[in-house]
Amino acid sequence: MMKGKRTLSLAMSLIALCGALSACSEDYTYPDSKWTEGQIVTVAGHQYTFDDIYKAFEGTKNSAQSYYSVAKSVLAQLVTPRTDSIKVNVSSKVDKLHDTWKENARTNGTSYKEEQEKTFDSEGVENEEQLIEKYYAQQQVDENTNAFTTVNKGVTNPDEEYYISEQYTKDYVTRNAPYHVSHILVKVDASSSGEGYWNGNISADNAKHIGNVVRMLSVGQSFGSVAQLSSDDDSSKVNYGELYVEKQQVAMEKTTSYINEFKLGVYAYDAFLNPETKNDDDVKLSLRVPGKAIEGKDLLPEYKDDTSVADAIDDTLVGKGQAFGIPVSKAFQIQYLADTESNPETGKQVDYATATQYPRNILFNNYFNYHGVNFIYDDTAEWEAEFLAECQVINPAVSSIADLENVLPNKFKEYNYIKNRMDNLSDDVFQTVGEIGDHLYGYRSTISGSQVSTTLTPLATGKKILTTASKHQPIIVVRGGTAGESGYQGIHFIIVNKNPFEDKANTYKYYRVNIPQENSSNPAKSTDYATNPSFINFVTADANSNTTYNKRKETLQDAIKASDFNIEFSRFRANEDKFAKTYNKSFKDYVGAELYEKINKYITTTIASSTDDRAETLDSSWETYINSLNVQVEVATARMLPTVCVAYFEYGEYTNSTQEDICHVKK
Repeated sequence: MMKGKRTLSLAMSLIALCGALSACSEDYTYPDSKWTEGQIVTVAGHQYTFDDIYKAFEGTKNSAQSYYSVAKSVLAQLVTPRTDSIKVNVSSKVDKLHDTWKENARTNGTSYKEEQEKTFDSEGVENEEQLIEKYYAQQQVDENTNAFTTVNKGVTNPDEEYYISEQYTKDYVTRNAPYHVSHILVKVDASSSGEGYWNGNISADNAKHIGNVVRMLSVGQSFGSVAQLSSDDDSSKVNYGELYVEKQQVAMEKTTSYINEFKLGVYAYDAFLNPETKNDDDVKLSLRVPGKAIEGKDLLPEYKDDTSVADAIDDTLVGKGQAFGIPVSKAFQIQYLADTESNPETGKQVDYATATQYPRNILFNNYFNYHGVNFIYDDTAEWEAEFLAECQVINPAVSSIADLENVLPNKFKEYNYIKNRMDNLSDDVFQTVGEIGDHLYGYRSTISGSQVSTTLTPLATGKKILTTASKHQPIIVVRGGTAGESGYQGIHFIIVNKNPFEDKANTYKYYRVNIPQENSSNPAKSTDYATNPSFINFVTADANSNTTYNKRKETLQDAIKASDFNIEFSRFRANEDKFAKTYNKSFKDYVGAELYEKINKYITTTIASSTDDRAETLDSSWETYINSLNVQVEVATARMLPTVCVAYFEYGEYTNSTQEDICHVKK
């Protein structure tokens, strides 16, 4: 019979429910395999069903969720046997309780029974037998949860081990599009918005840093070593550029909060420029890239109701399959002129000039401040002619490079500085990557009197772009960031170690959790990243310890688990499969079609809501990113100082009002 206000959870201790249901008596049985349709538990001869449980929640905010909660707990227990290990754990817990009751009775001056009753009250049970049953239920649920997140052998290849399962890992890659990336950050002082779009002012140290990083990469130093030596991102410096954070992050996923220029710059590269993926509509769909399908007929489904963003991306370079080109010579020139803040001949301040007219800032804004996708290219073929033209602005009498030593000795020093670096460029790192070298653009200014017209203009075709020395990975360059000492305001050099869309059928294998073993003949346990790459063997562990590998494995497992906002539902579905195999009957048949439909609707609705929220966040980021690219080009081309102003400054003075107007000099 019913007893007072103690809830049905007394009997429902069997399914680890707490709290708010109506009370029952002690004579109950656990359904196990002898259940009837919809029955959860029998108490004093009365069969309690899911509907009985649900009615107790009727009228509450979470009544639909409660149906699912009960089903989840029951299902977990029905498919999880009471193993010897569980029995030992429960027995140990009860033994400790007995000791606690005795100790508390002595301490509090109470009786053993009184201390028992306190525990029974707090646990919502009538007696020790019910408490033990509740502990069993809790242990079964815990065991079920832990079993779901246990390393599993691969189905395709049993030698390969996966966190949870091979299929779950495939789902992780499909759902989250993990990009295993490395980067080098060069922080700069200039703002990345507003006037900073065209009038960014950087320090001399910033300019030297830009040039030094490009120099090291251009002569074939490994990306990792340059990151370790020169990155302003402490975490990437420690990990040789890899954006891996122990116990936090293994890859850039759709939900990772990176700045738009970084994250969407990589996405845009794959969607429009990467020769391996740009013709794959699945890439655009997965990354929610605005724009038209490959055939150019229909907008991608996500944007059919709002064409403005899809149309806007067509106005950007990357949306047209183009990128911004940075001549490698300009990295060396900005480095050489980093400290030039006065007349290089006399050392005197240039009349009326401010930081806006410093050569480093003019070069920065013309070549390193574009917020879209950039590539550094080898401009060996044309840089000397362009350098000579700059010198002739200063002194028209200069007819050749040979004249510089006597006519413009400071420019002669600058020429030799740049030439030395250009002569040492590594042919191995400047590579042809698809058609990217045929579709590079740069700012070009045309001057008519005191009027300047600046446009994004196509460069000559056939350019070779900067890649990594070992694998010829394109080095994507982006400008952007957040302000502050701990922010990422600067220029980012990015490489993608593992792209989720290249070799899509096998990408999931990269995220297997095998610990590599020295001299292993098993490919799944290979330490050789080149032949059998995985996130774990991306680095070489200490020869005497697997600590590094184990930490990477644990971080990978945590990341995969955290990436699934609906992992609880994934476990529920897995338990349904176990139930069908154990009882030769579906869980739907057990609870009844009507109730199962309510449970299923709750699951699908919750998943859909979570998916929609994440999609809306990514869509909003795309809109912001695309609009910022178009705004930057609009304001930069209208206001940016042309590169001829570098020569005017180096000459030491502005000789007429036209030059002053062109270079925004105010008397």
